[in-house]
Amino acid sequence: MITPKLHFLFGLWDTGPMPTQYAGNLETWNRALSKHSVHVWKRCECYELLQKYQELSWILKLRPVQQADVVRLLIVYDEGGCYNDLDTHPSAGTASTWESISDKDLVVITENIQDNQANQKTRHYRYREGVAEDPVRIGNFSFAATARNPFLWKCIQLSELRCRKFPSGSDDYYPIFTTGPDIITTTYHEAITESSILLPMDVWCKHTETGTWRNGTA
Repeated sequence: MITPKLHFLFGLWDTGPMPTQYAGNLETWNRALSKHSVHVWKRCECYELLQKYQELSWILKLRPVQQADVVRLLIVYDEGGCYNDLDTHPSAGTASTWESISDKDLVVITENIQDNQANQKTRHYRYREGVAEDPVRIGNFSFAATARNPFLWKCIQLSELRCRKFPSGSDDYYPIFTTGPDIITTTYHEAITESSILLPMDVWCKHTETGTWRNGTA
């Protein structure tokens, strides 16, 4: 059973106060799942968590957006619960959805379903080495799992493998492939189990996709 905890991240590249929109989203999560504990992880707490896992010191060498991608996996691996980006807000039926999924070991969310033409274009990214994405991309903006879930550790291991193979990249697809949604997508489609569930888009939450990681400091 998934622990009723809501995890959020803020401050790995943001230096000012939390934007009003994010604070508002946080409040809507509080209201929608009022029995859940809520924790907004700051930079210092993320680095303290990493100290528990010395084998993951490679994460500290990554860009802030990549650190955020991997640390969110580690937070849920370490404590269990639900992770949500601060640019998400719960859907109308989030509370009832929670009741139907809380007994699962892993819950992930469909981010996008690509048509064949768009999917085949992904072959041309140099990191993919001619292998197209799975047409059903799974998001890393929101997911839930039990603590010590091996799926999350497999995602972290795949991130390390890809970051070592491709230590740098300047295009937007680089973090998507090395640490972002393609990590969860690849791992999930290779290891679907009966104790996991893939939710359709917008059933659990709405994602505004502000893309703040694309700025120069992330």
